[in-house]
Amino acid sequence: MGTYGDTVNADAGSPYLLSRELTTNVPVSWVLGLGPHIVMLLDNNTPLDGNGQPVFQPVWEYMLG
Repeated sequence: MGTYGDTVNADAGSPYLLSRELTTNVPVSWVLGLGPHIVMLLDNNTPLDGNGQPVFQPVWEYMLG
């Protein structure tokens, strides 16, 4: 994966410098032993911001864009 750029902490927001390896310090629940990956599987485990929006929405848009 390093071929596509350095690992970037997504907490600072975009630009993600064309990276495909993003990290975060946002605490997430460990459910069903899935850890951080559960935030993309179950809506009730998705961290939300103060406006009720998913904190990872910009990341998802970047990765899927």
